[in-house]
Amino acid sequence: MTIKFSLNFIHGFCRALDLGGTKDWPKIVDDRRADYEAIRGDWENVRRAIRKETGSLKSP
Repeated sequence: MTIKFSLNFIHGFCRALDLGGTKDWPKIVDDRRADYEAIRGDWENVRRAIRKETGSLKSP
């Protein structure tokens, strides 16, 4: 019995194993400023959402 593998399967299998170690990882050293800006932006969005929702409430 002969087992045949498609070229796409072989490429995907090799990428999963990454035998050559060719994965390019992003530079994450000393990215505290970028993290700070991202977290600050997230909290700014939360603040805007809270203001929008509480502003639509009318006190009786």
